[in-house]
Amino acid sequence: YIDKINHGIGFQLSVIIGVSSLTLGGCILGFIINVKLTLILLCGLPLLLLLSAIFTKLTAHVAINEMNAYSKSGDVAQEVFTSLRTVLAFNGTKYEQQRYEKHLDLAKRRNIQKGIVFGFYVALFDVFMCLIYAAGFYFGSRLIHNDKTEKMNISDLMIVLSAMTQGVFMLGELATCFQSVAEALGAATQIWNFLDESSLSVSSKDDNQGKTKDIRLRGDIEFDSVQFSYPARIDVKVLDKVSFKLNQGETIALVGHSGCGRTTIIIAHRLSTIRNCDTIYVMDNGRIIQEGSHQKLIADEQGKYYHLVQTQKLDTDIAHDRPEDEQREEVDTIDEKLMNRPLSKESVNETENNLYLSD
Repeated sequence: YIDKINHGIGFQLSVIIGVSSLTLGGCILGFIINVKLTLILLCGLPLLLLLSAIFTKLTAHVAINEMNAYSKSGDVAQEVFTSLRTVLAFNGTKYEQQRYEKHLDLAKRRNIQKGIVFGFYVALFDVFMCLIYAAGFYFGSRLIHNDKTEKMNISDLMIVLSAMTQGVFMLGELATCFQSVAEALGAATQIWNFLDESSLSVSSKDDNQGKTKDIRLRGDIEFDSVQFSYPARIDVKVLDKVSFKLNQGETIALVGHSGCGRTTIIIAHRLSTIRNCDTIYVMDNGRIIQEGSHQKLIADEQGKYYHLVQTQKLDTDIAHDRPEDEQREEVDTIDEKLMNRPLSKESVNETENNLYLSD
């Protein structure tokens, strides 16, 4: 950014000032020799200035996007070299290379767009110059032939035409200088934004020094339609539009198969550890299907929470080598209760996995 600004406000800016002075001098010379012809030739100057303004604005916009792309590619390179050992350990060189090339491709496209804009500007400028020559010779010859009061000759025509066209031509040659200034403007915008953010943070820090603010917060947290899935399993929703409110001082637990995709407010490996929670949310496929206290949920023998508790209790008994007859009796009791409730195919498979996983 600093190099862009230095290039735009250094030599290029001095060239713009010098050429602008030359153009102004050509117009003054034209007015001294013949006012009518000079005014006719100046009719197209507003169009040229409008064209230059549009070109400058488009170039500045494209230059900002190009510099942002280069900045992001630099960030990627710095991140990779800072954590090179980790990248190599996880065989992520190809992935990081693709990330880097992606930002470079974007910068390349922006540079091509800048070249296209510059090409259109040069083409339109050349057309404009041809029109000035045509208008100068046409109206100059008519003034020499028809207007006898002006006492204009061919030498005056050539002087006026040369002065005006050279001034306008030099003004058009400033396209490259305008491009540099436009890029400098784009870079300066980023620098000013950074300086504004820095000054704001420093002023806020100064204001807070030596002052103690009396802030009283009530720690209530509300989850409203929360959705979440792991990047490696985007199609599996861990949380699917989950909504609940956690008041100050309450203990909330989310339970489900395999810890609800391992995303919980309380990670409870044993359901017995959340008996005293104020509210327990039972989740299935990322959705809340039951909520309430432990006593309320365990009383519903057809519910998911009761099924999870019984399944975990059975796994505990098997792990502690309870007598086989007692285990079989427990299994028969659970199977009888499960047979009396409607289960989907997915729930049946889940139950079988929980029952026979420890065998």
